[in-house]
Amino acid sequence: MIRGSIGNSTERRRSGSQLRKLKKRITTSWRKWRAVLGNPRQAIDQAIIDYLHGLEFLHLRKHMIHGPDDRLHLGNNRGANNSFFNTRSGHIYIGDDTAFGYYCQFVTGVHLFEDGKLKQPRSAQVPEEGYDIRIGSGCWIASGAIITGGVTLGDNCIVAAGAVVTHSFPSGCIIGGVPARIIGYTDMQRQEGQSNRAFDVVE
Repeated sequence: MIRGSIGNSTERRRSGSQLRKLKKRITTSWRKWRAVLGNPRQAIDQAIIDYLHGLEFLHLRKHMIHGPDDRLHLGNNRGANNSFFNTRSGHIYIGDDTAFGYYCQFVTGVHLFEDGKLKQPRSAQVPEEGYDIRIGSGCWIASGAIITGGVTLGDNCIVAAGAVVTHSFPSGCIIGGVPARIIGYTDMQRQEGQSNRAFDVVE
């Protein structure tokens, strides 16, 4: 009987500690979102989303940042879904009204080599700047696309699903492939009689 009482007491303390940690985590998130949104109800909703995302129950509408948060500059967008933003080696600028598919990656981070080997010490491998990514307004980045550091895309571009974009493109391009190349244009006049493939790109 004594062992049972001790065991139950230990379990109660453990449960109480877990509940306090959960309350603190959600409260901290709620305060952050209340300061941003100014609406207590919306802040509660976002705090719950943050918690579920942390448990990996919810991820399709939550983007991730690896590196300094203040280097990601999202324009007036409907959301980045579950895109991944690596800001280790530069800033990422996303223009207004740009749409995202799922599992898109924007990677500024690079690892430098020296004399044919990874530069040492390891802390010197990843430069802190010089590899900004700039995406124009009105673009569509389809699912699974990867955009590497130093790339600039003009306005109204489409990046096809699974494309790996390693260099810059002007406005109005449809790009796809590995590495990505121009496969069409969003402007019918620029297609010069070719069919407009803007609606053929898989999301």
